[in-house]
Amino acid sequence: MTDSGLFTDVFAYAFATPRTTKAPKAYPNIFNIIGKFDPVPMIPAAEWGFGRNGVMLYTPAEETDSDYYLKKAAADVVSRKLTGIAFFNNTEMNNTLRTILDYLMTIIPDTATYEEHMQDIMISIWKDKGLSNLSSKLIGMMENENLLNETTKEEMEQLLDYLSLITYSTVSQRLFGGSGSWNSQTTVLDNLAHEHSPDVYVSWLFSADNADKLYSAADTYVRIAWSGAATTNVFDKEGRFVLSIDKDGRVSHSTGEPLWAASAQPIEQRPLLPCVHKNEATLLTLPRDGTYLLYLRAEKDDSLYYIGSEYNINSVRSPVNKATIVDMEKGEDYVIMSLTDEYAEDGEHLLGSSTEDIALTDEGMPYSPSFMTILENSGVFHLTFGQMAMLVGAVLMLLIIIITCLIVHFVRRHKRKKRQKAKLSQGAGESDAGIEIKS
Repeated sequence: MTDSGLFTDVFAYAFATPRTTKAPKAYPNIFNIIGKFDPVPMIPAAEWGFGRNGVMLYTPAEETDSDYYLKKAAADVVSRKLTGIAFFNNTEMNNTLRTILDYLMTIIPDTATYEEHMQDIMISIWKDKGLSNLSSKLIGMMENENLLNETTKEEMEQLLDYLSLITYSTVSQRLFGGSGSWNSQTTVLDNLAHEHSPDVYVSWLFSADNADKLYSAADTYVRIAWSGAATTNVFDKEGRFVLSIDKDGRVSHSTGEPLWAASAQPIEQRPLLPCVHKNEATLLTLPRDGTYLLYLRAEKDDSLYYIGSEYNINSVRSPVNKATIVDMEKGEDYVIMSLTDEYAEDGEHLLGSSTEDIALTDEGMPYSPSFMTILENSGVFHLTFGQMAMLVGAVLMLLIIIITCLIVHFVRRHKRKKRQKAKLSQGAGESDAGIEIKS
């Protein structure tokens, strides 16, 4: 209608807009309202050359916006009226969906590969979303020699293991509760693709009366994973304390001193940066719209391993170039990440003297999402799909045995009662007969 020139004042408002064209135009009258971690707008992938017509308006995200906690408070009021539950964000599930897409981009690098080997599978999974159908289709992909070469087959195996870890952890949280990002007050689908929920979009849109207060241009964040016995303090660009993380991943916003001569940051102004702890690894997400400094104090002589990976919401892939090992000495301080160059000179005396960078990518070993996932989930116990299937089979077999034993028990009990009743009836008959003879 716009291109025809026959109409004026034509406007389109699209929500959760996927990428639909390889020749996008910046129409000023088409507005795409998009959740930064809504899985639908992530596809088809930008790496395949797809884009959207019109203007992009992104709702806030905990990963990219340092003021998210302020905007979330307004959205929470709307959400409670609309759904009856608090507004929540599932940062770990956001990362999970992104990681799965990253794996798929490794296995299916272009549209031709997708069309030939993957499209029918995806249509089948969409029609039948059952776990058995998903598992059978993934196994079929594993056996497709035209799709999987030696490298991509290894990535598929890593993906299957990653999916089994996610399945095990989410089912465990769903059944038994405990710490984690799973919200037991809502549905499974809402947990898995929370940002695609209409309730989320409505909560955001009715949380502000001014677009400038709501929509966010921040599109980049850094996710850091480290493993080592140290207390970590995070400071902002002015050296003010933001939060503290102990060696077990416990987060505190209320303690800590400012760095150097900076004044303390008011507690109510401290960003609630997403942080989780998985067995041996601590994972922290830092929005790129602010400047942060990670300052570690070693609690014992130990080796610290860390990887920092920068992500952009407009792409799935995030190449990780190196991992770093720092040999820490108890009581010493180390800076492992600074998101600005202004601290480089002041922080030189804080850097560990014994550091070693490990190159993760080179011409012989291309980028793989496994680098990050393996470190993030190092030592995390989980059951594979095969083990879960065996466990389910064993439980079913045990139930069958228990039910069979109960049936046998009740049948025998019934027969025993029947025999006892027959004996009592027979005894009563003999007594009656004796009385008659005597009479």
